[in-house]
Amino acid sequence: MSKHRLAEGAKSWHQNHNFTIRARQNQLLQDYCRRALWRKAVAVLDDSHGSGVPADLATYSLALDACFRGHQSELASSLLAELRQNNFRPDVVVYNSSISACSKAQLWEKAVSLFSELRNSGLQPNVITHNALMGACEKATQWSHALCIYDELPMRRLQPSVRTYAALMSALTKGQLWMRVVAVLDDIRAGSSPPDLIAYNAAITATEKGSAWGLALHLHTEMLGSSVVPDVVTYSGLMRAHDKGHRWDQALALLDRMRGSKISADTIAMNTCISACASGSQWWHAQRLLDEMERGLPRLKMWIPMEDMQRRGIAHDGMAYYTAITAFLAASQRPRALELMRQMQHRGLDPDGPAVAKDTTK
Repeated sequence: MSKHRLAEGAKSWHQNHNFTIRARQNQLLQDYCRRALWRKAVAVLDDSHGSGVPADLATYSLALDACFRGHQSELASSLLAELRQNNFRPDVVVYNSSISACSKAQLWEKAVSLFSELRNSGLQPNVITHNALMGACEKATQWSHALCIYDELPMRRLQPSVRTYAALMSALTKGQLWMRVVAVLDDIRAGSSPPDLIAYNAAITATEKGSAWGLALHLHTEMLGSSVVPDVVTYSGLMRAHDKGHRWDQALALLDRMRGSKISADTIAMNTCISACASGSQWWHAQRLLDEMERGLPRLKMWIPMEDMQRRGIAHDGMAYYTAITAFLAASQRPRALELMRQMQHRGLDPDGPAVAKDTTK
């Protein structure tokens, strides 16, 4: 009886020992995967073969991720083959993880190849699989592929998620297909859940970039009516719409409303508002906003401290001046543009940046 207990105890100790070693290996691999240190990840996998604690499916999956993120697709393919030789069958989770890693590494063609391999192996891709592949296509500006993947979802009886819509709308925006983005928004409205902040922001950005600024403003009204709270991305997109619509006063009103809502304006929002004012020949407002960005002083009560500007990415880097100079030149306000260039030099900024600054000498 004692021998049996000893044998059971030894077996339990061995299992716990293997579990501890494998957990340490996978923890190391997770760190290497995040940093795309594929050589170190492969070394951990190789060490596992001689440690007496063979790699499991999770270990291979993490090593695959590291290789894809490190743009080592051929090595990753060999690891997939090795995985099968060791009698492991890659499951949907492994493929999803690998496709997601390809997306982060902008290897969209490899992501498509893995998706085809998954289907050919008899596995059924899920929504996460489609989202990961659409994300890879979106990063590569392959909007047509993203749209085809989206169209497959109903055929597979899969329900799109928030990430599905976000990836598709971003891909279509990059393809300058704002009407298709609005159509996707209609799909969301027809679904079980109403459009959220991400969907509205994507639609506002797409319509604004497509010069359909009136529709962008309409979407903002609808957004407020559905109790979705705007953020800095929303306001920046609306300011660009007002800039294109030559409505500098509305752009300024949005900036005031933004600050009143305790949302800190970022560089994009400030630059857009400066452009709207300068394009409308409102040089005094444009200059005041430039001064605010330089000194960190509030035009209203709400602003952020100077020490927080650098941390929040609002540090004045000269781009606001370039924006205003461009707008003043477009409005035939050459003296104002020259004055801004002199201010840049006085404040230690390089006025010889964008080509528009050189046009002032003509």
